[in-house]
Amino acid sequence: MTSIRPSRRIERAGVNSLRALLEEHDHIVHEIDGGSDYGEDLIVHLVQDGRRTGHVVAVQVKSGKKYKRARGYAVPVDDHYGDWRESRIPVLGVVFDLDIAKLFWVNLTEALWKAEKPPAWVQVPVGAVLSSDTIHEWSSAVGTYMDRAGIHPFRMQGSDRVVPIGVWNIEREHFLASAENAGISLAVLGEQALSELLNGTFRPQFNKVLDFRFDPAVGQRNINLRLDADRVARAKELVRQPAFIEELGWKPSGVALLLRLYMHERFPMSEG
Repeated sequence: MTSIRPSRRIERAGVNSLRALLEEHDHIVHEIDGGSDYGEDLIVHLVQDGRRTGHVVAVQVKSGKKYKRARGYAVPVDDHYGDWRESRIPVLGVVFDLDIAKLFWVNLTEALWKAEKPPAWVQVPVGAVLSSDTIHEWSSAVGTYMDRAGIHPFRMQGSDRVVPIGVWNIEREHFLASAENAGISLAVLGEQALSELLNGTFRPQFNKVLDFRFDPAVGQRNINLRLDADRVARAKELVRQPAFIEELGWKPSGVALLLRLYMHERFPMSEG
């Protein structure tokens, strides 16, 4: 018969405690399957007054005495330094102290950006308690960080607009499955692509992936993304600017092509 690791109960205690707290306060939690855990355990959509705020975070949860320190707690970085530091959504670290049944948190992405060199651990302050008494303050702090850091691409600022992206069926199925496995909707990624395009952090090269010769028998279909109309309009204006085209080194046919390139960048496909 299959044996159960003794540490599993300890590991699940932290995930279960955090998930219960978040869902008690109406936040939307997607748990990442253990087989697909590459440094994050949960994807969380923040909610305020019954509506999504548009802020999305990833969370790494740790439980047990080995994460306790003399002055607080710590989350091991291991080989996640680049992934957490460069993540397009903030990665938070949460430590669950079983002895006192309390959660403590830290913004790993922010901490690693401030670090002069890759650290082995990220310190979690003993005062950074995450509980029913502090969860509103926590969600506000996370939202403020994303807004100030320019990584808040998800909040709808105006009326929404459907943007159709023409793709091969094989691409469409690949994107949909990849996004589902990552716990992130394609609409969220579309908003993120537009935001990064407008603030200058996404400058797509004309990728060879678009030259793949997929079997015409699979046909072509659209991915229809409902995106912020104001952001779409500003992106269209950017695409028409000669300076932008010169910067890219090629002329995109429109915003939809840029969104398609962004999907390929986020979810690469291998030829064959």
